[in-house]
Amino acid sequence: MMKRVVATMAVAFLAAVAGAADMPRSEWQAKVGDCAQDPAMLKETIGKLSASDQTAFLAEVNDAISKMPGSDEAKAAAFLNANRAAVSGASKENRTAVLAEVFATVPPEYLTVINESFAGDLFNRNANPSRPFTDEEYKALATSTMAAIVARCATAENSAVRDTFAALMFERASGGSPSDLRDSLVATLPAGSQETAKSEWIPAAMGEGREKTYDPMLGVSESGEEPNHAAVLQLAGPQIGQALLADMQADGTGASSGGLASGAFTSPGIVGTADINDPVDNGLSRVPRASVLSTTPLGLKPVKDAMGNVMRDENGREMYYGPNGGIVYKTTDLSGNTVYVDQDGAVVENPTGGGKRRGSDRRTGNIPVEDEGDTPSPKPEPIPYP
Repeated sequence: MMKRVVATMAVAFLAAVAGAADMPRSEWQAKVGDCAQDPAMLKETIGKLSASDQTAFLAEVNDAISKMPGSDEAKAAAFLNANRAAVSGASKENRTAVLAEVFATVPPEYLTVINESFAGDLFNRNANPSRPFTDEEYKALATSTMAAIVARCATAENSAVRDTFAALMFERASGGSPSDLRDSLVATLPAGSQETAKSEWIPAAMGEGREKTYDPMLGVSESGEEPNHAAVLQLAGPQIGQALLADMQADGTGASSGGLASGAFTSPGIVGTADINDPVDNGLSRVPRASVLSTTPLGLKPVKDAMGNVMRDENGREMYYGPNGGIVYKTTDLSGNTVYVDQDGAVVENPTGGGKRRGSDRRTGNIPVEDEGDTPSPKPEPIPYP
């Protein structure tokens, strides 16, 4: 009798544990908006979902982010943080499917940042010194995962471009070895896009023999403008770079059930996120940045969060886009004069704007208006910086 009672209690306990792992759809759908803005909540939530719900959940989160107003950089930071949290928080056996959902549902212009960032840490072949990969292992992992990504993106708009962004991620993450990896990655793409990807898109995105550019890919997909990568990484907050690759021990071939399915993983910490808590969705996919009163050099444009506040670095210095697209910082010299310096502390020279109002949208350019005199720049309340 006692044995039957114990057995019954054990079955009930296991059933309760299993049930607790699968959050009902109605419950996780209610969390989509909050999770789109809070990667820590997203990571916790996705770990409680079934495999099919994990991908459905991420698709809805990415759709929510795409509808949020804000600068290109703020939205790119939101996509980066959310999708990083989703991949690292997904169940081990489902991480390939979740990664495929990333490339299938993030708008192409933001995949420019995601492919490079993921290659630098989550999927960097050399990020985890305790788990080195042979060339054969890495190629098997990359190509098997690419197969799953290509299959998922087949039903997404601009599938060839999305597939190529995934191939670029593995190409960058490989560190250039094996030398024939690119050919293997291209071979996983649909036949109709292989030649274009190999001869045009990938060399341009890798900056081979030319200035690095994603324009050929973004032009074909009629996507928005590529965000400023340095500003996105500032907005996204510091990340802990750790490998998120399979241990490759399931069957010795790379993956029998989805590339990243087998073996041990380490998960990165999500330290910060951009503040994108805007009150309404006005239906615009790209919102021009507001005009500002400024005596800032005309070549420098403020880095803003989605609420319109000028972003600051960890030292409280205001951040601006430099003449070459990098980030410069507003500070003072030894005499108390306002100066702008780059990351190395070198002063950035540029003529001032004389207090004229100008548009801060990088695509539309400056908005000419009458000179309003030396009106002082507004001083927005500082925001918590991650």
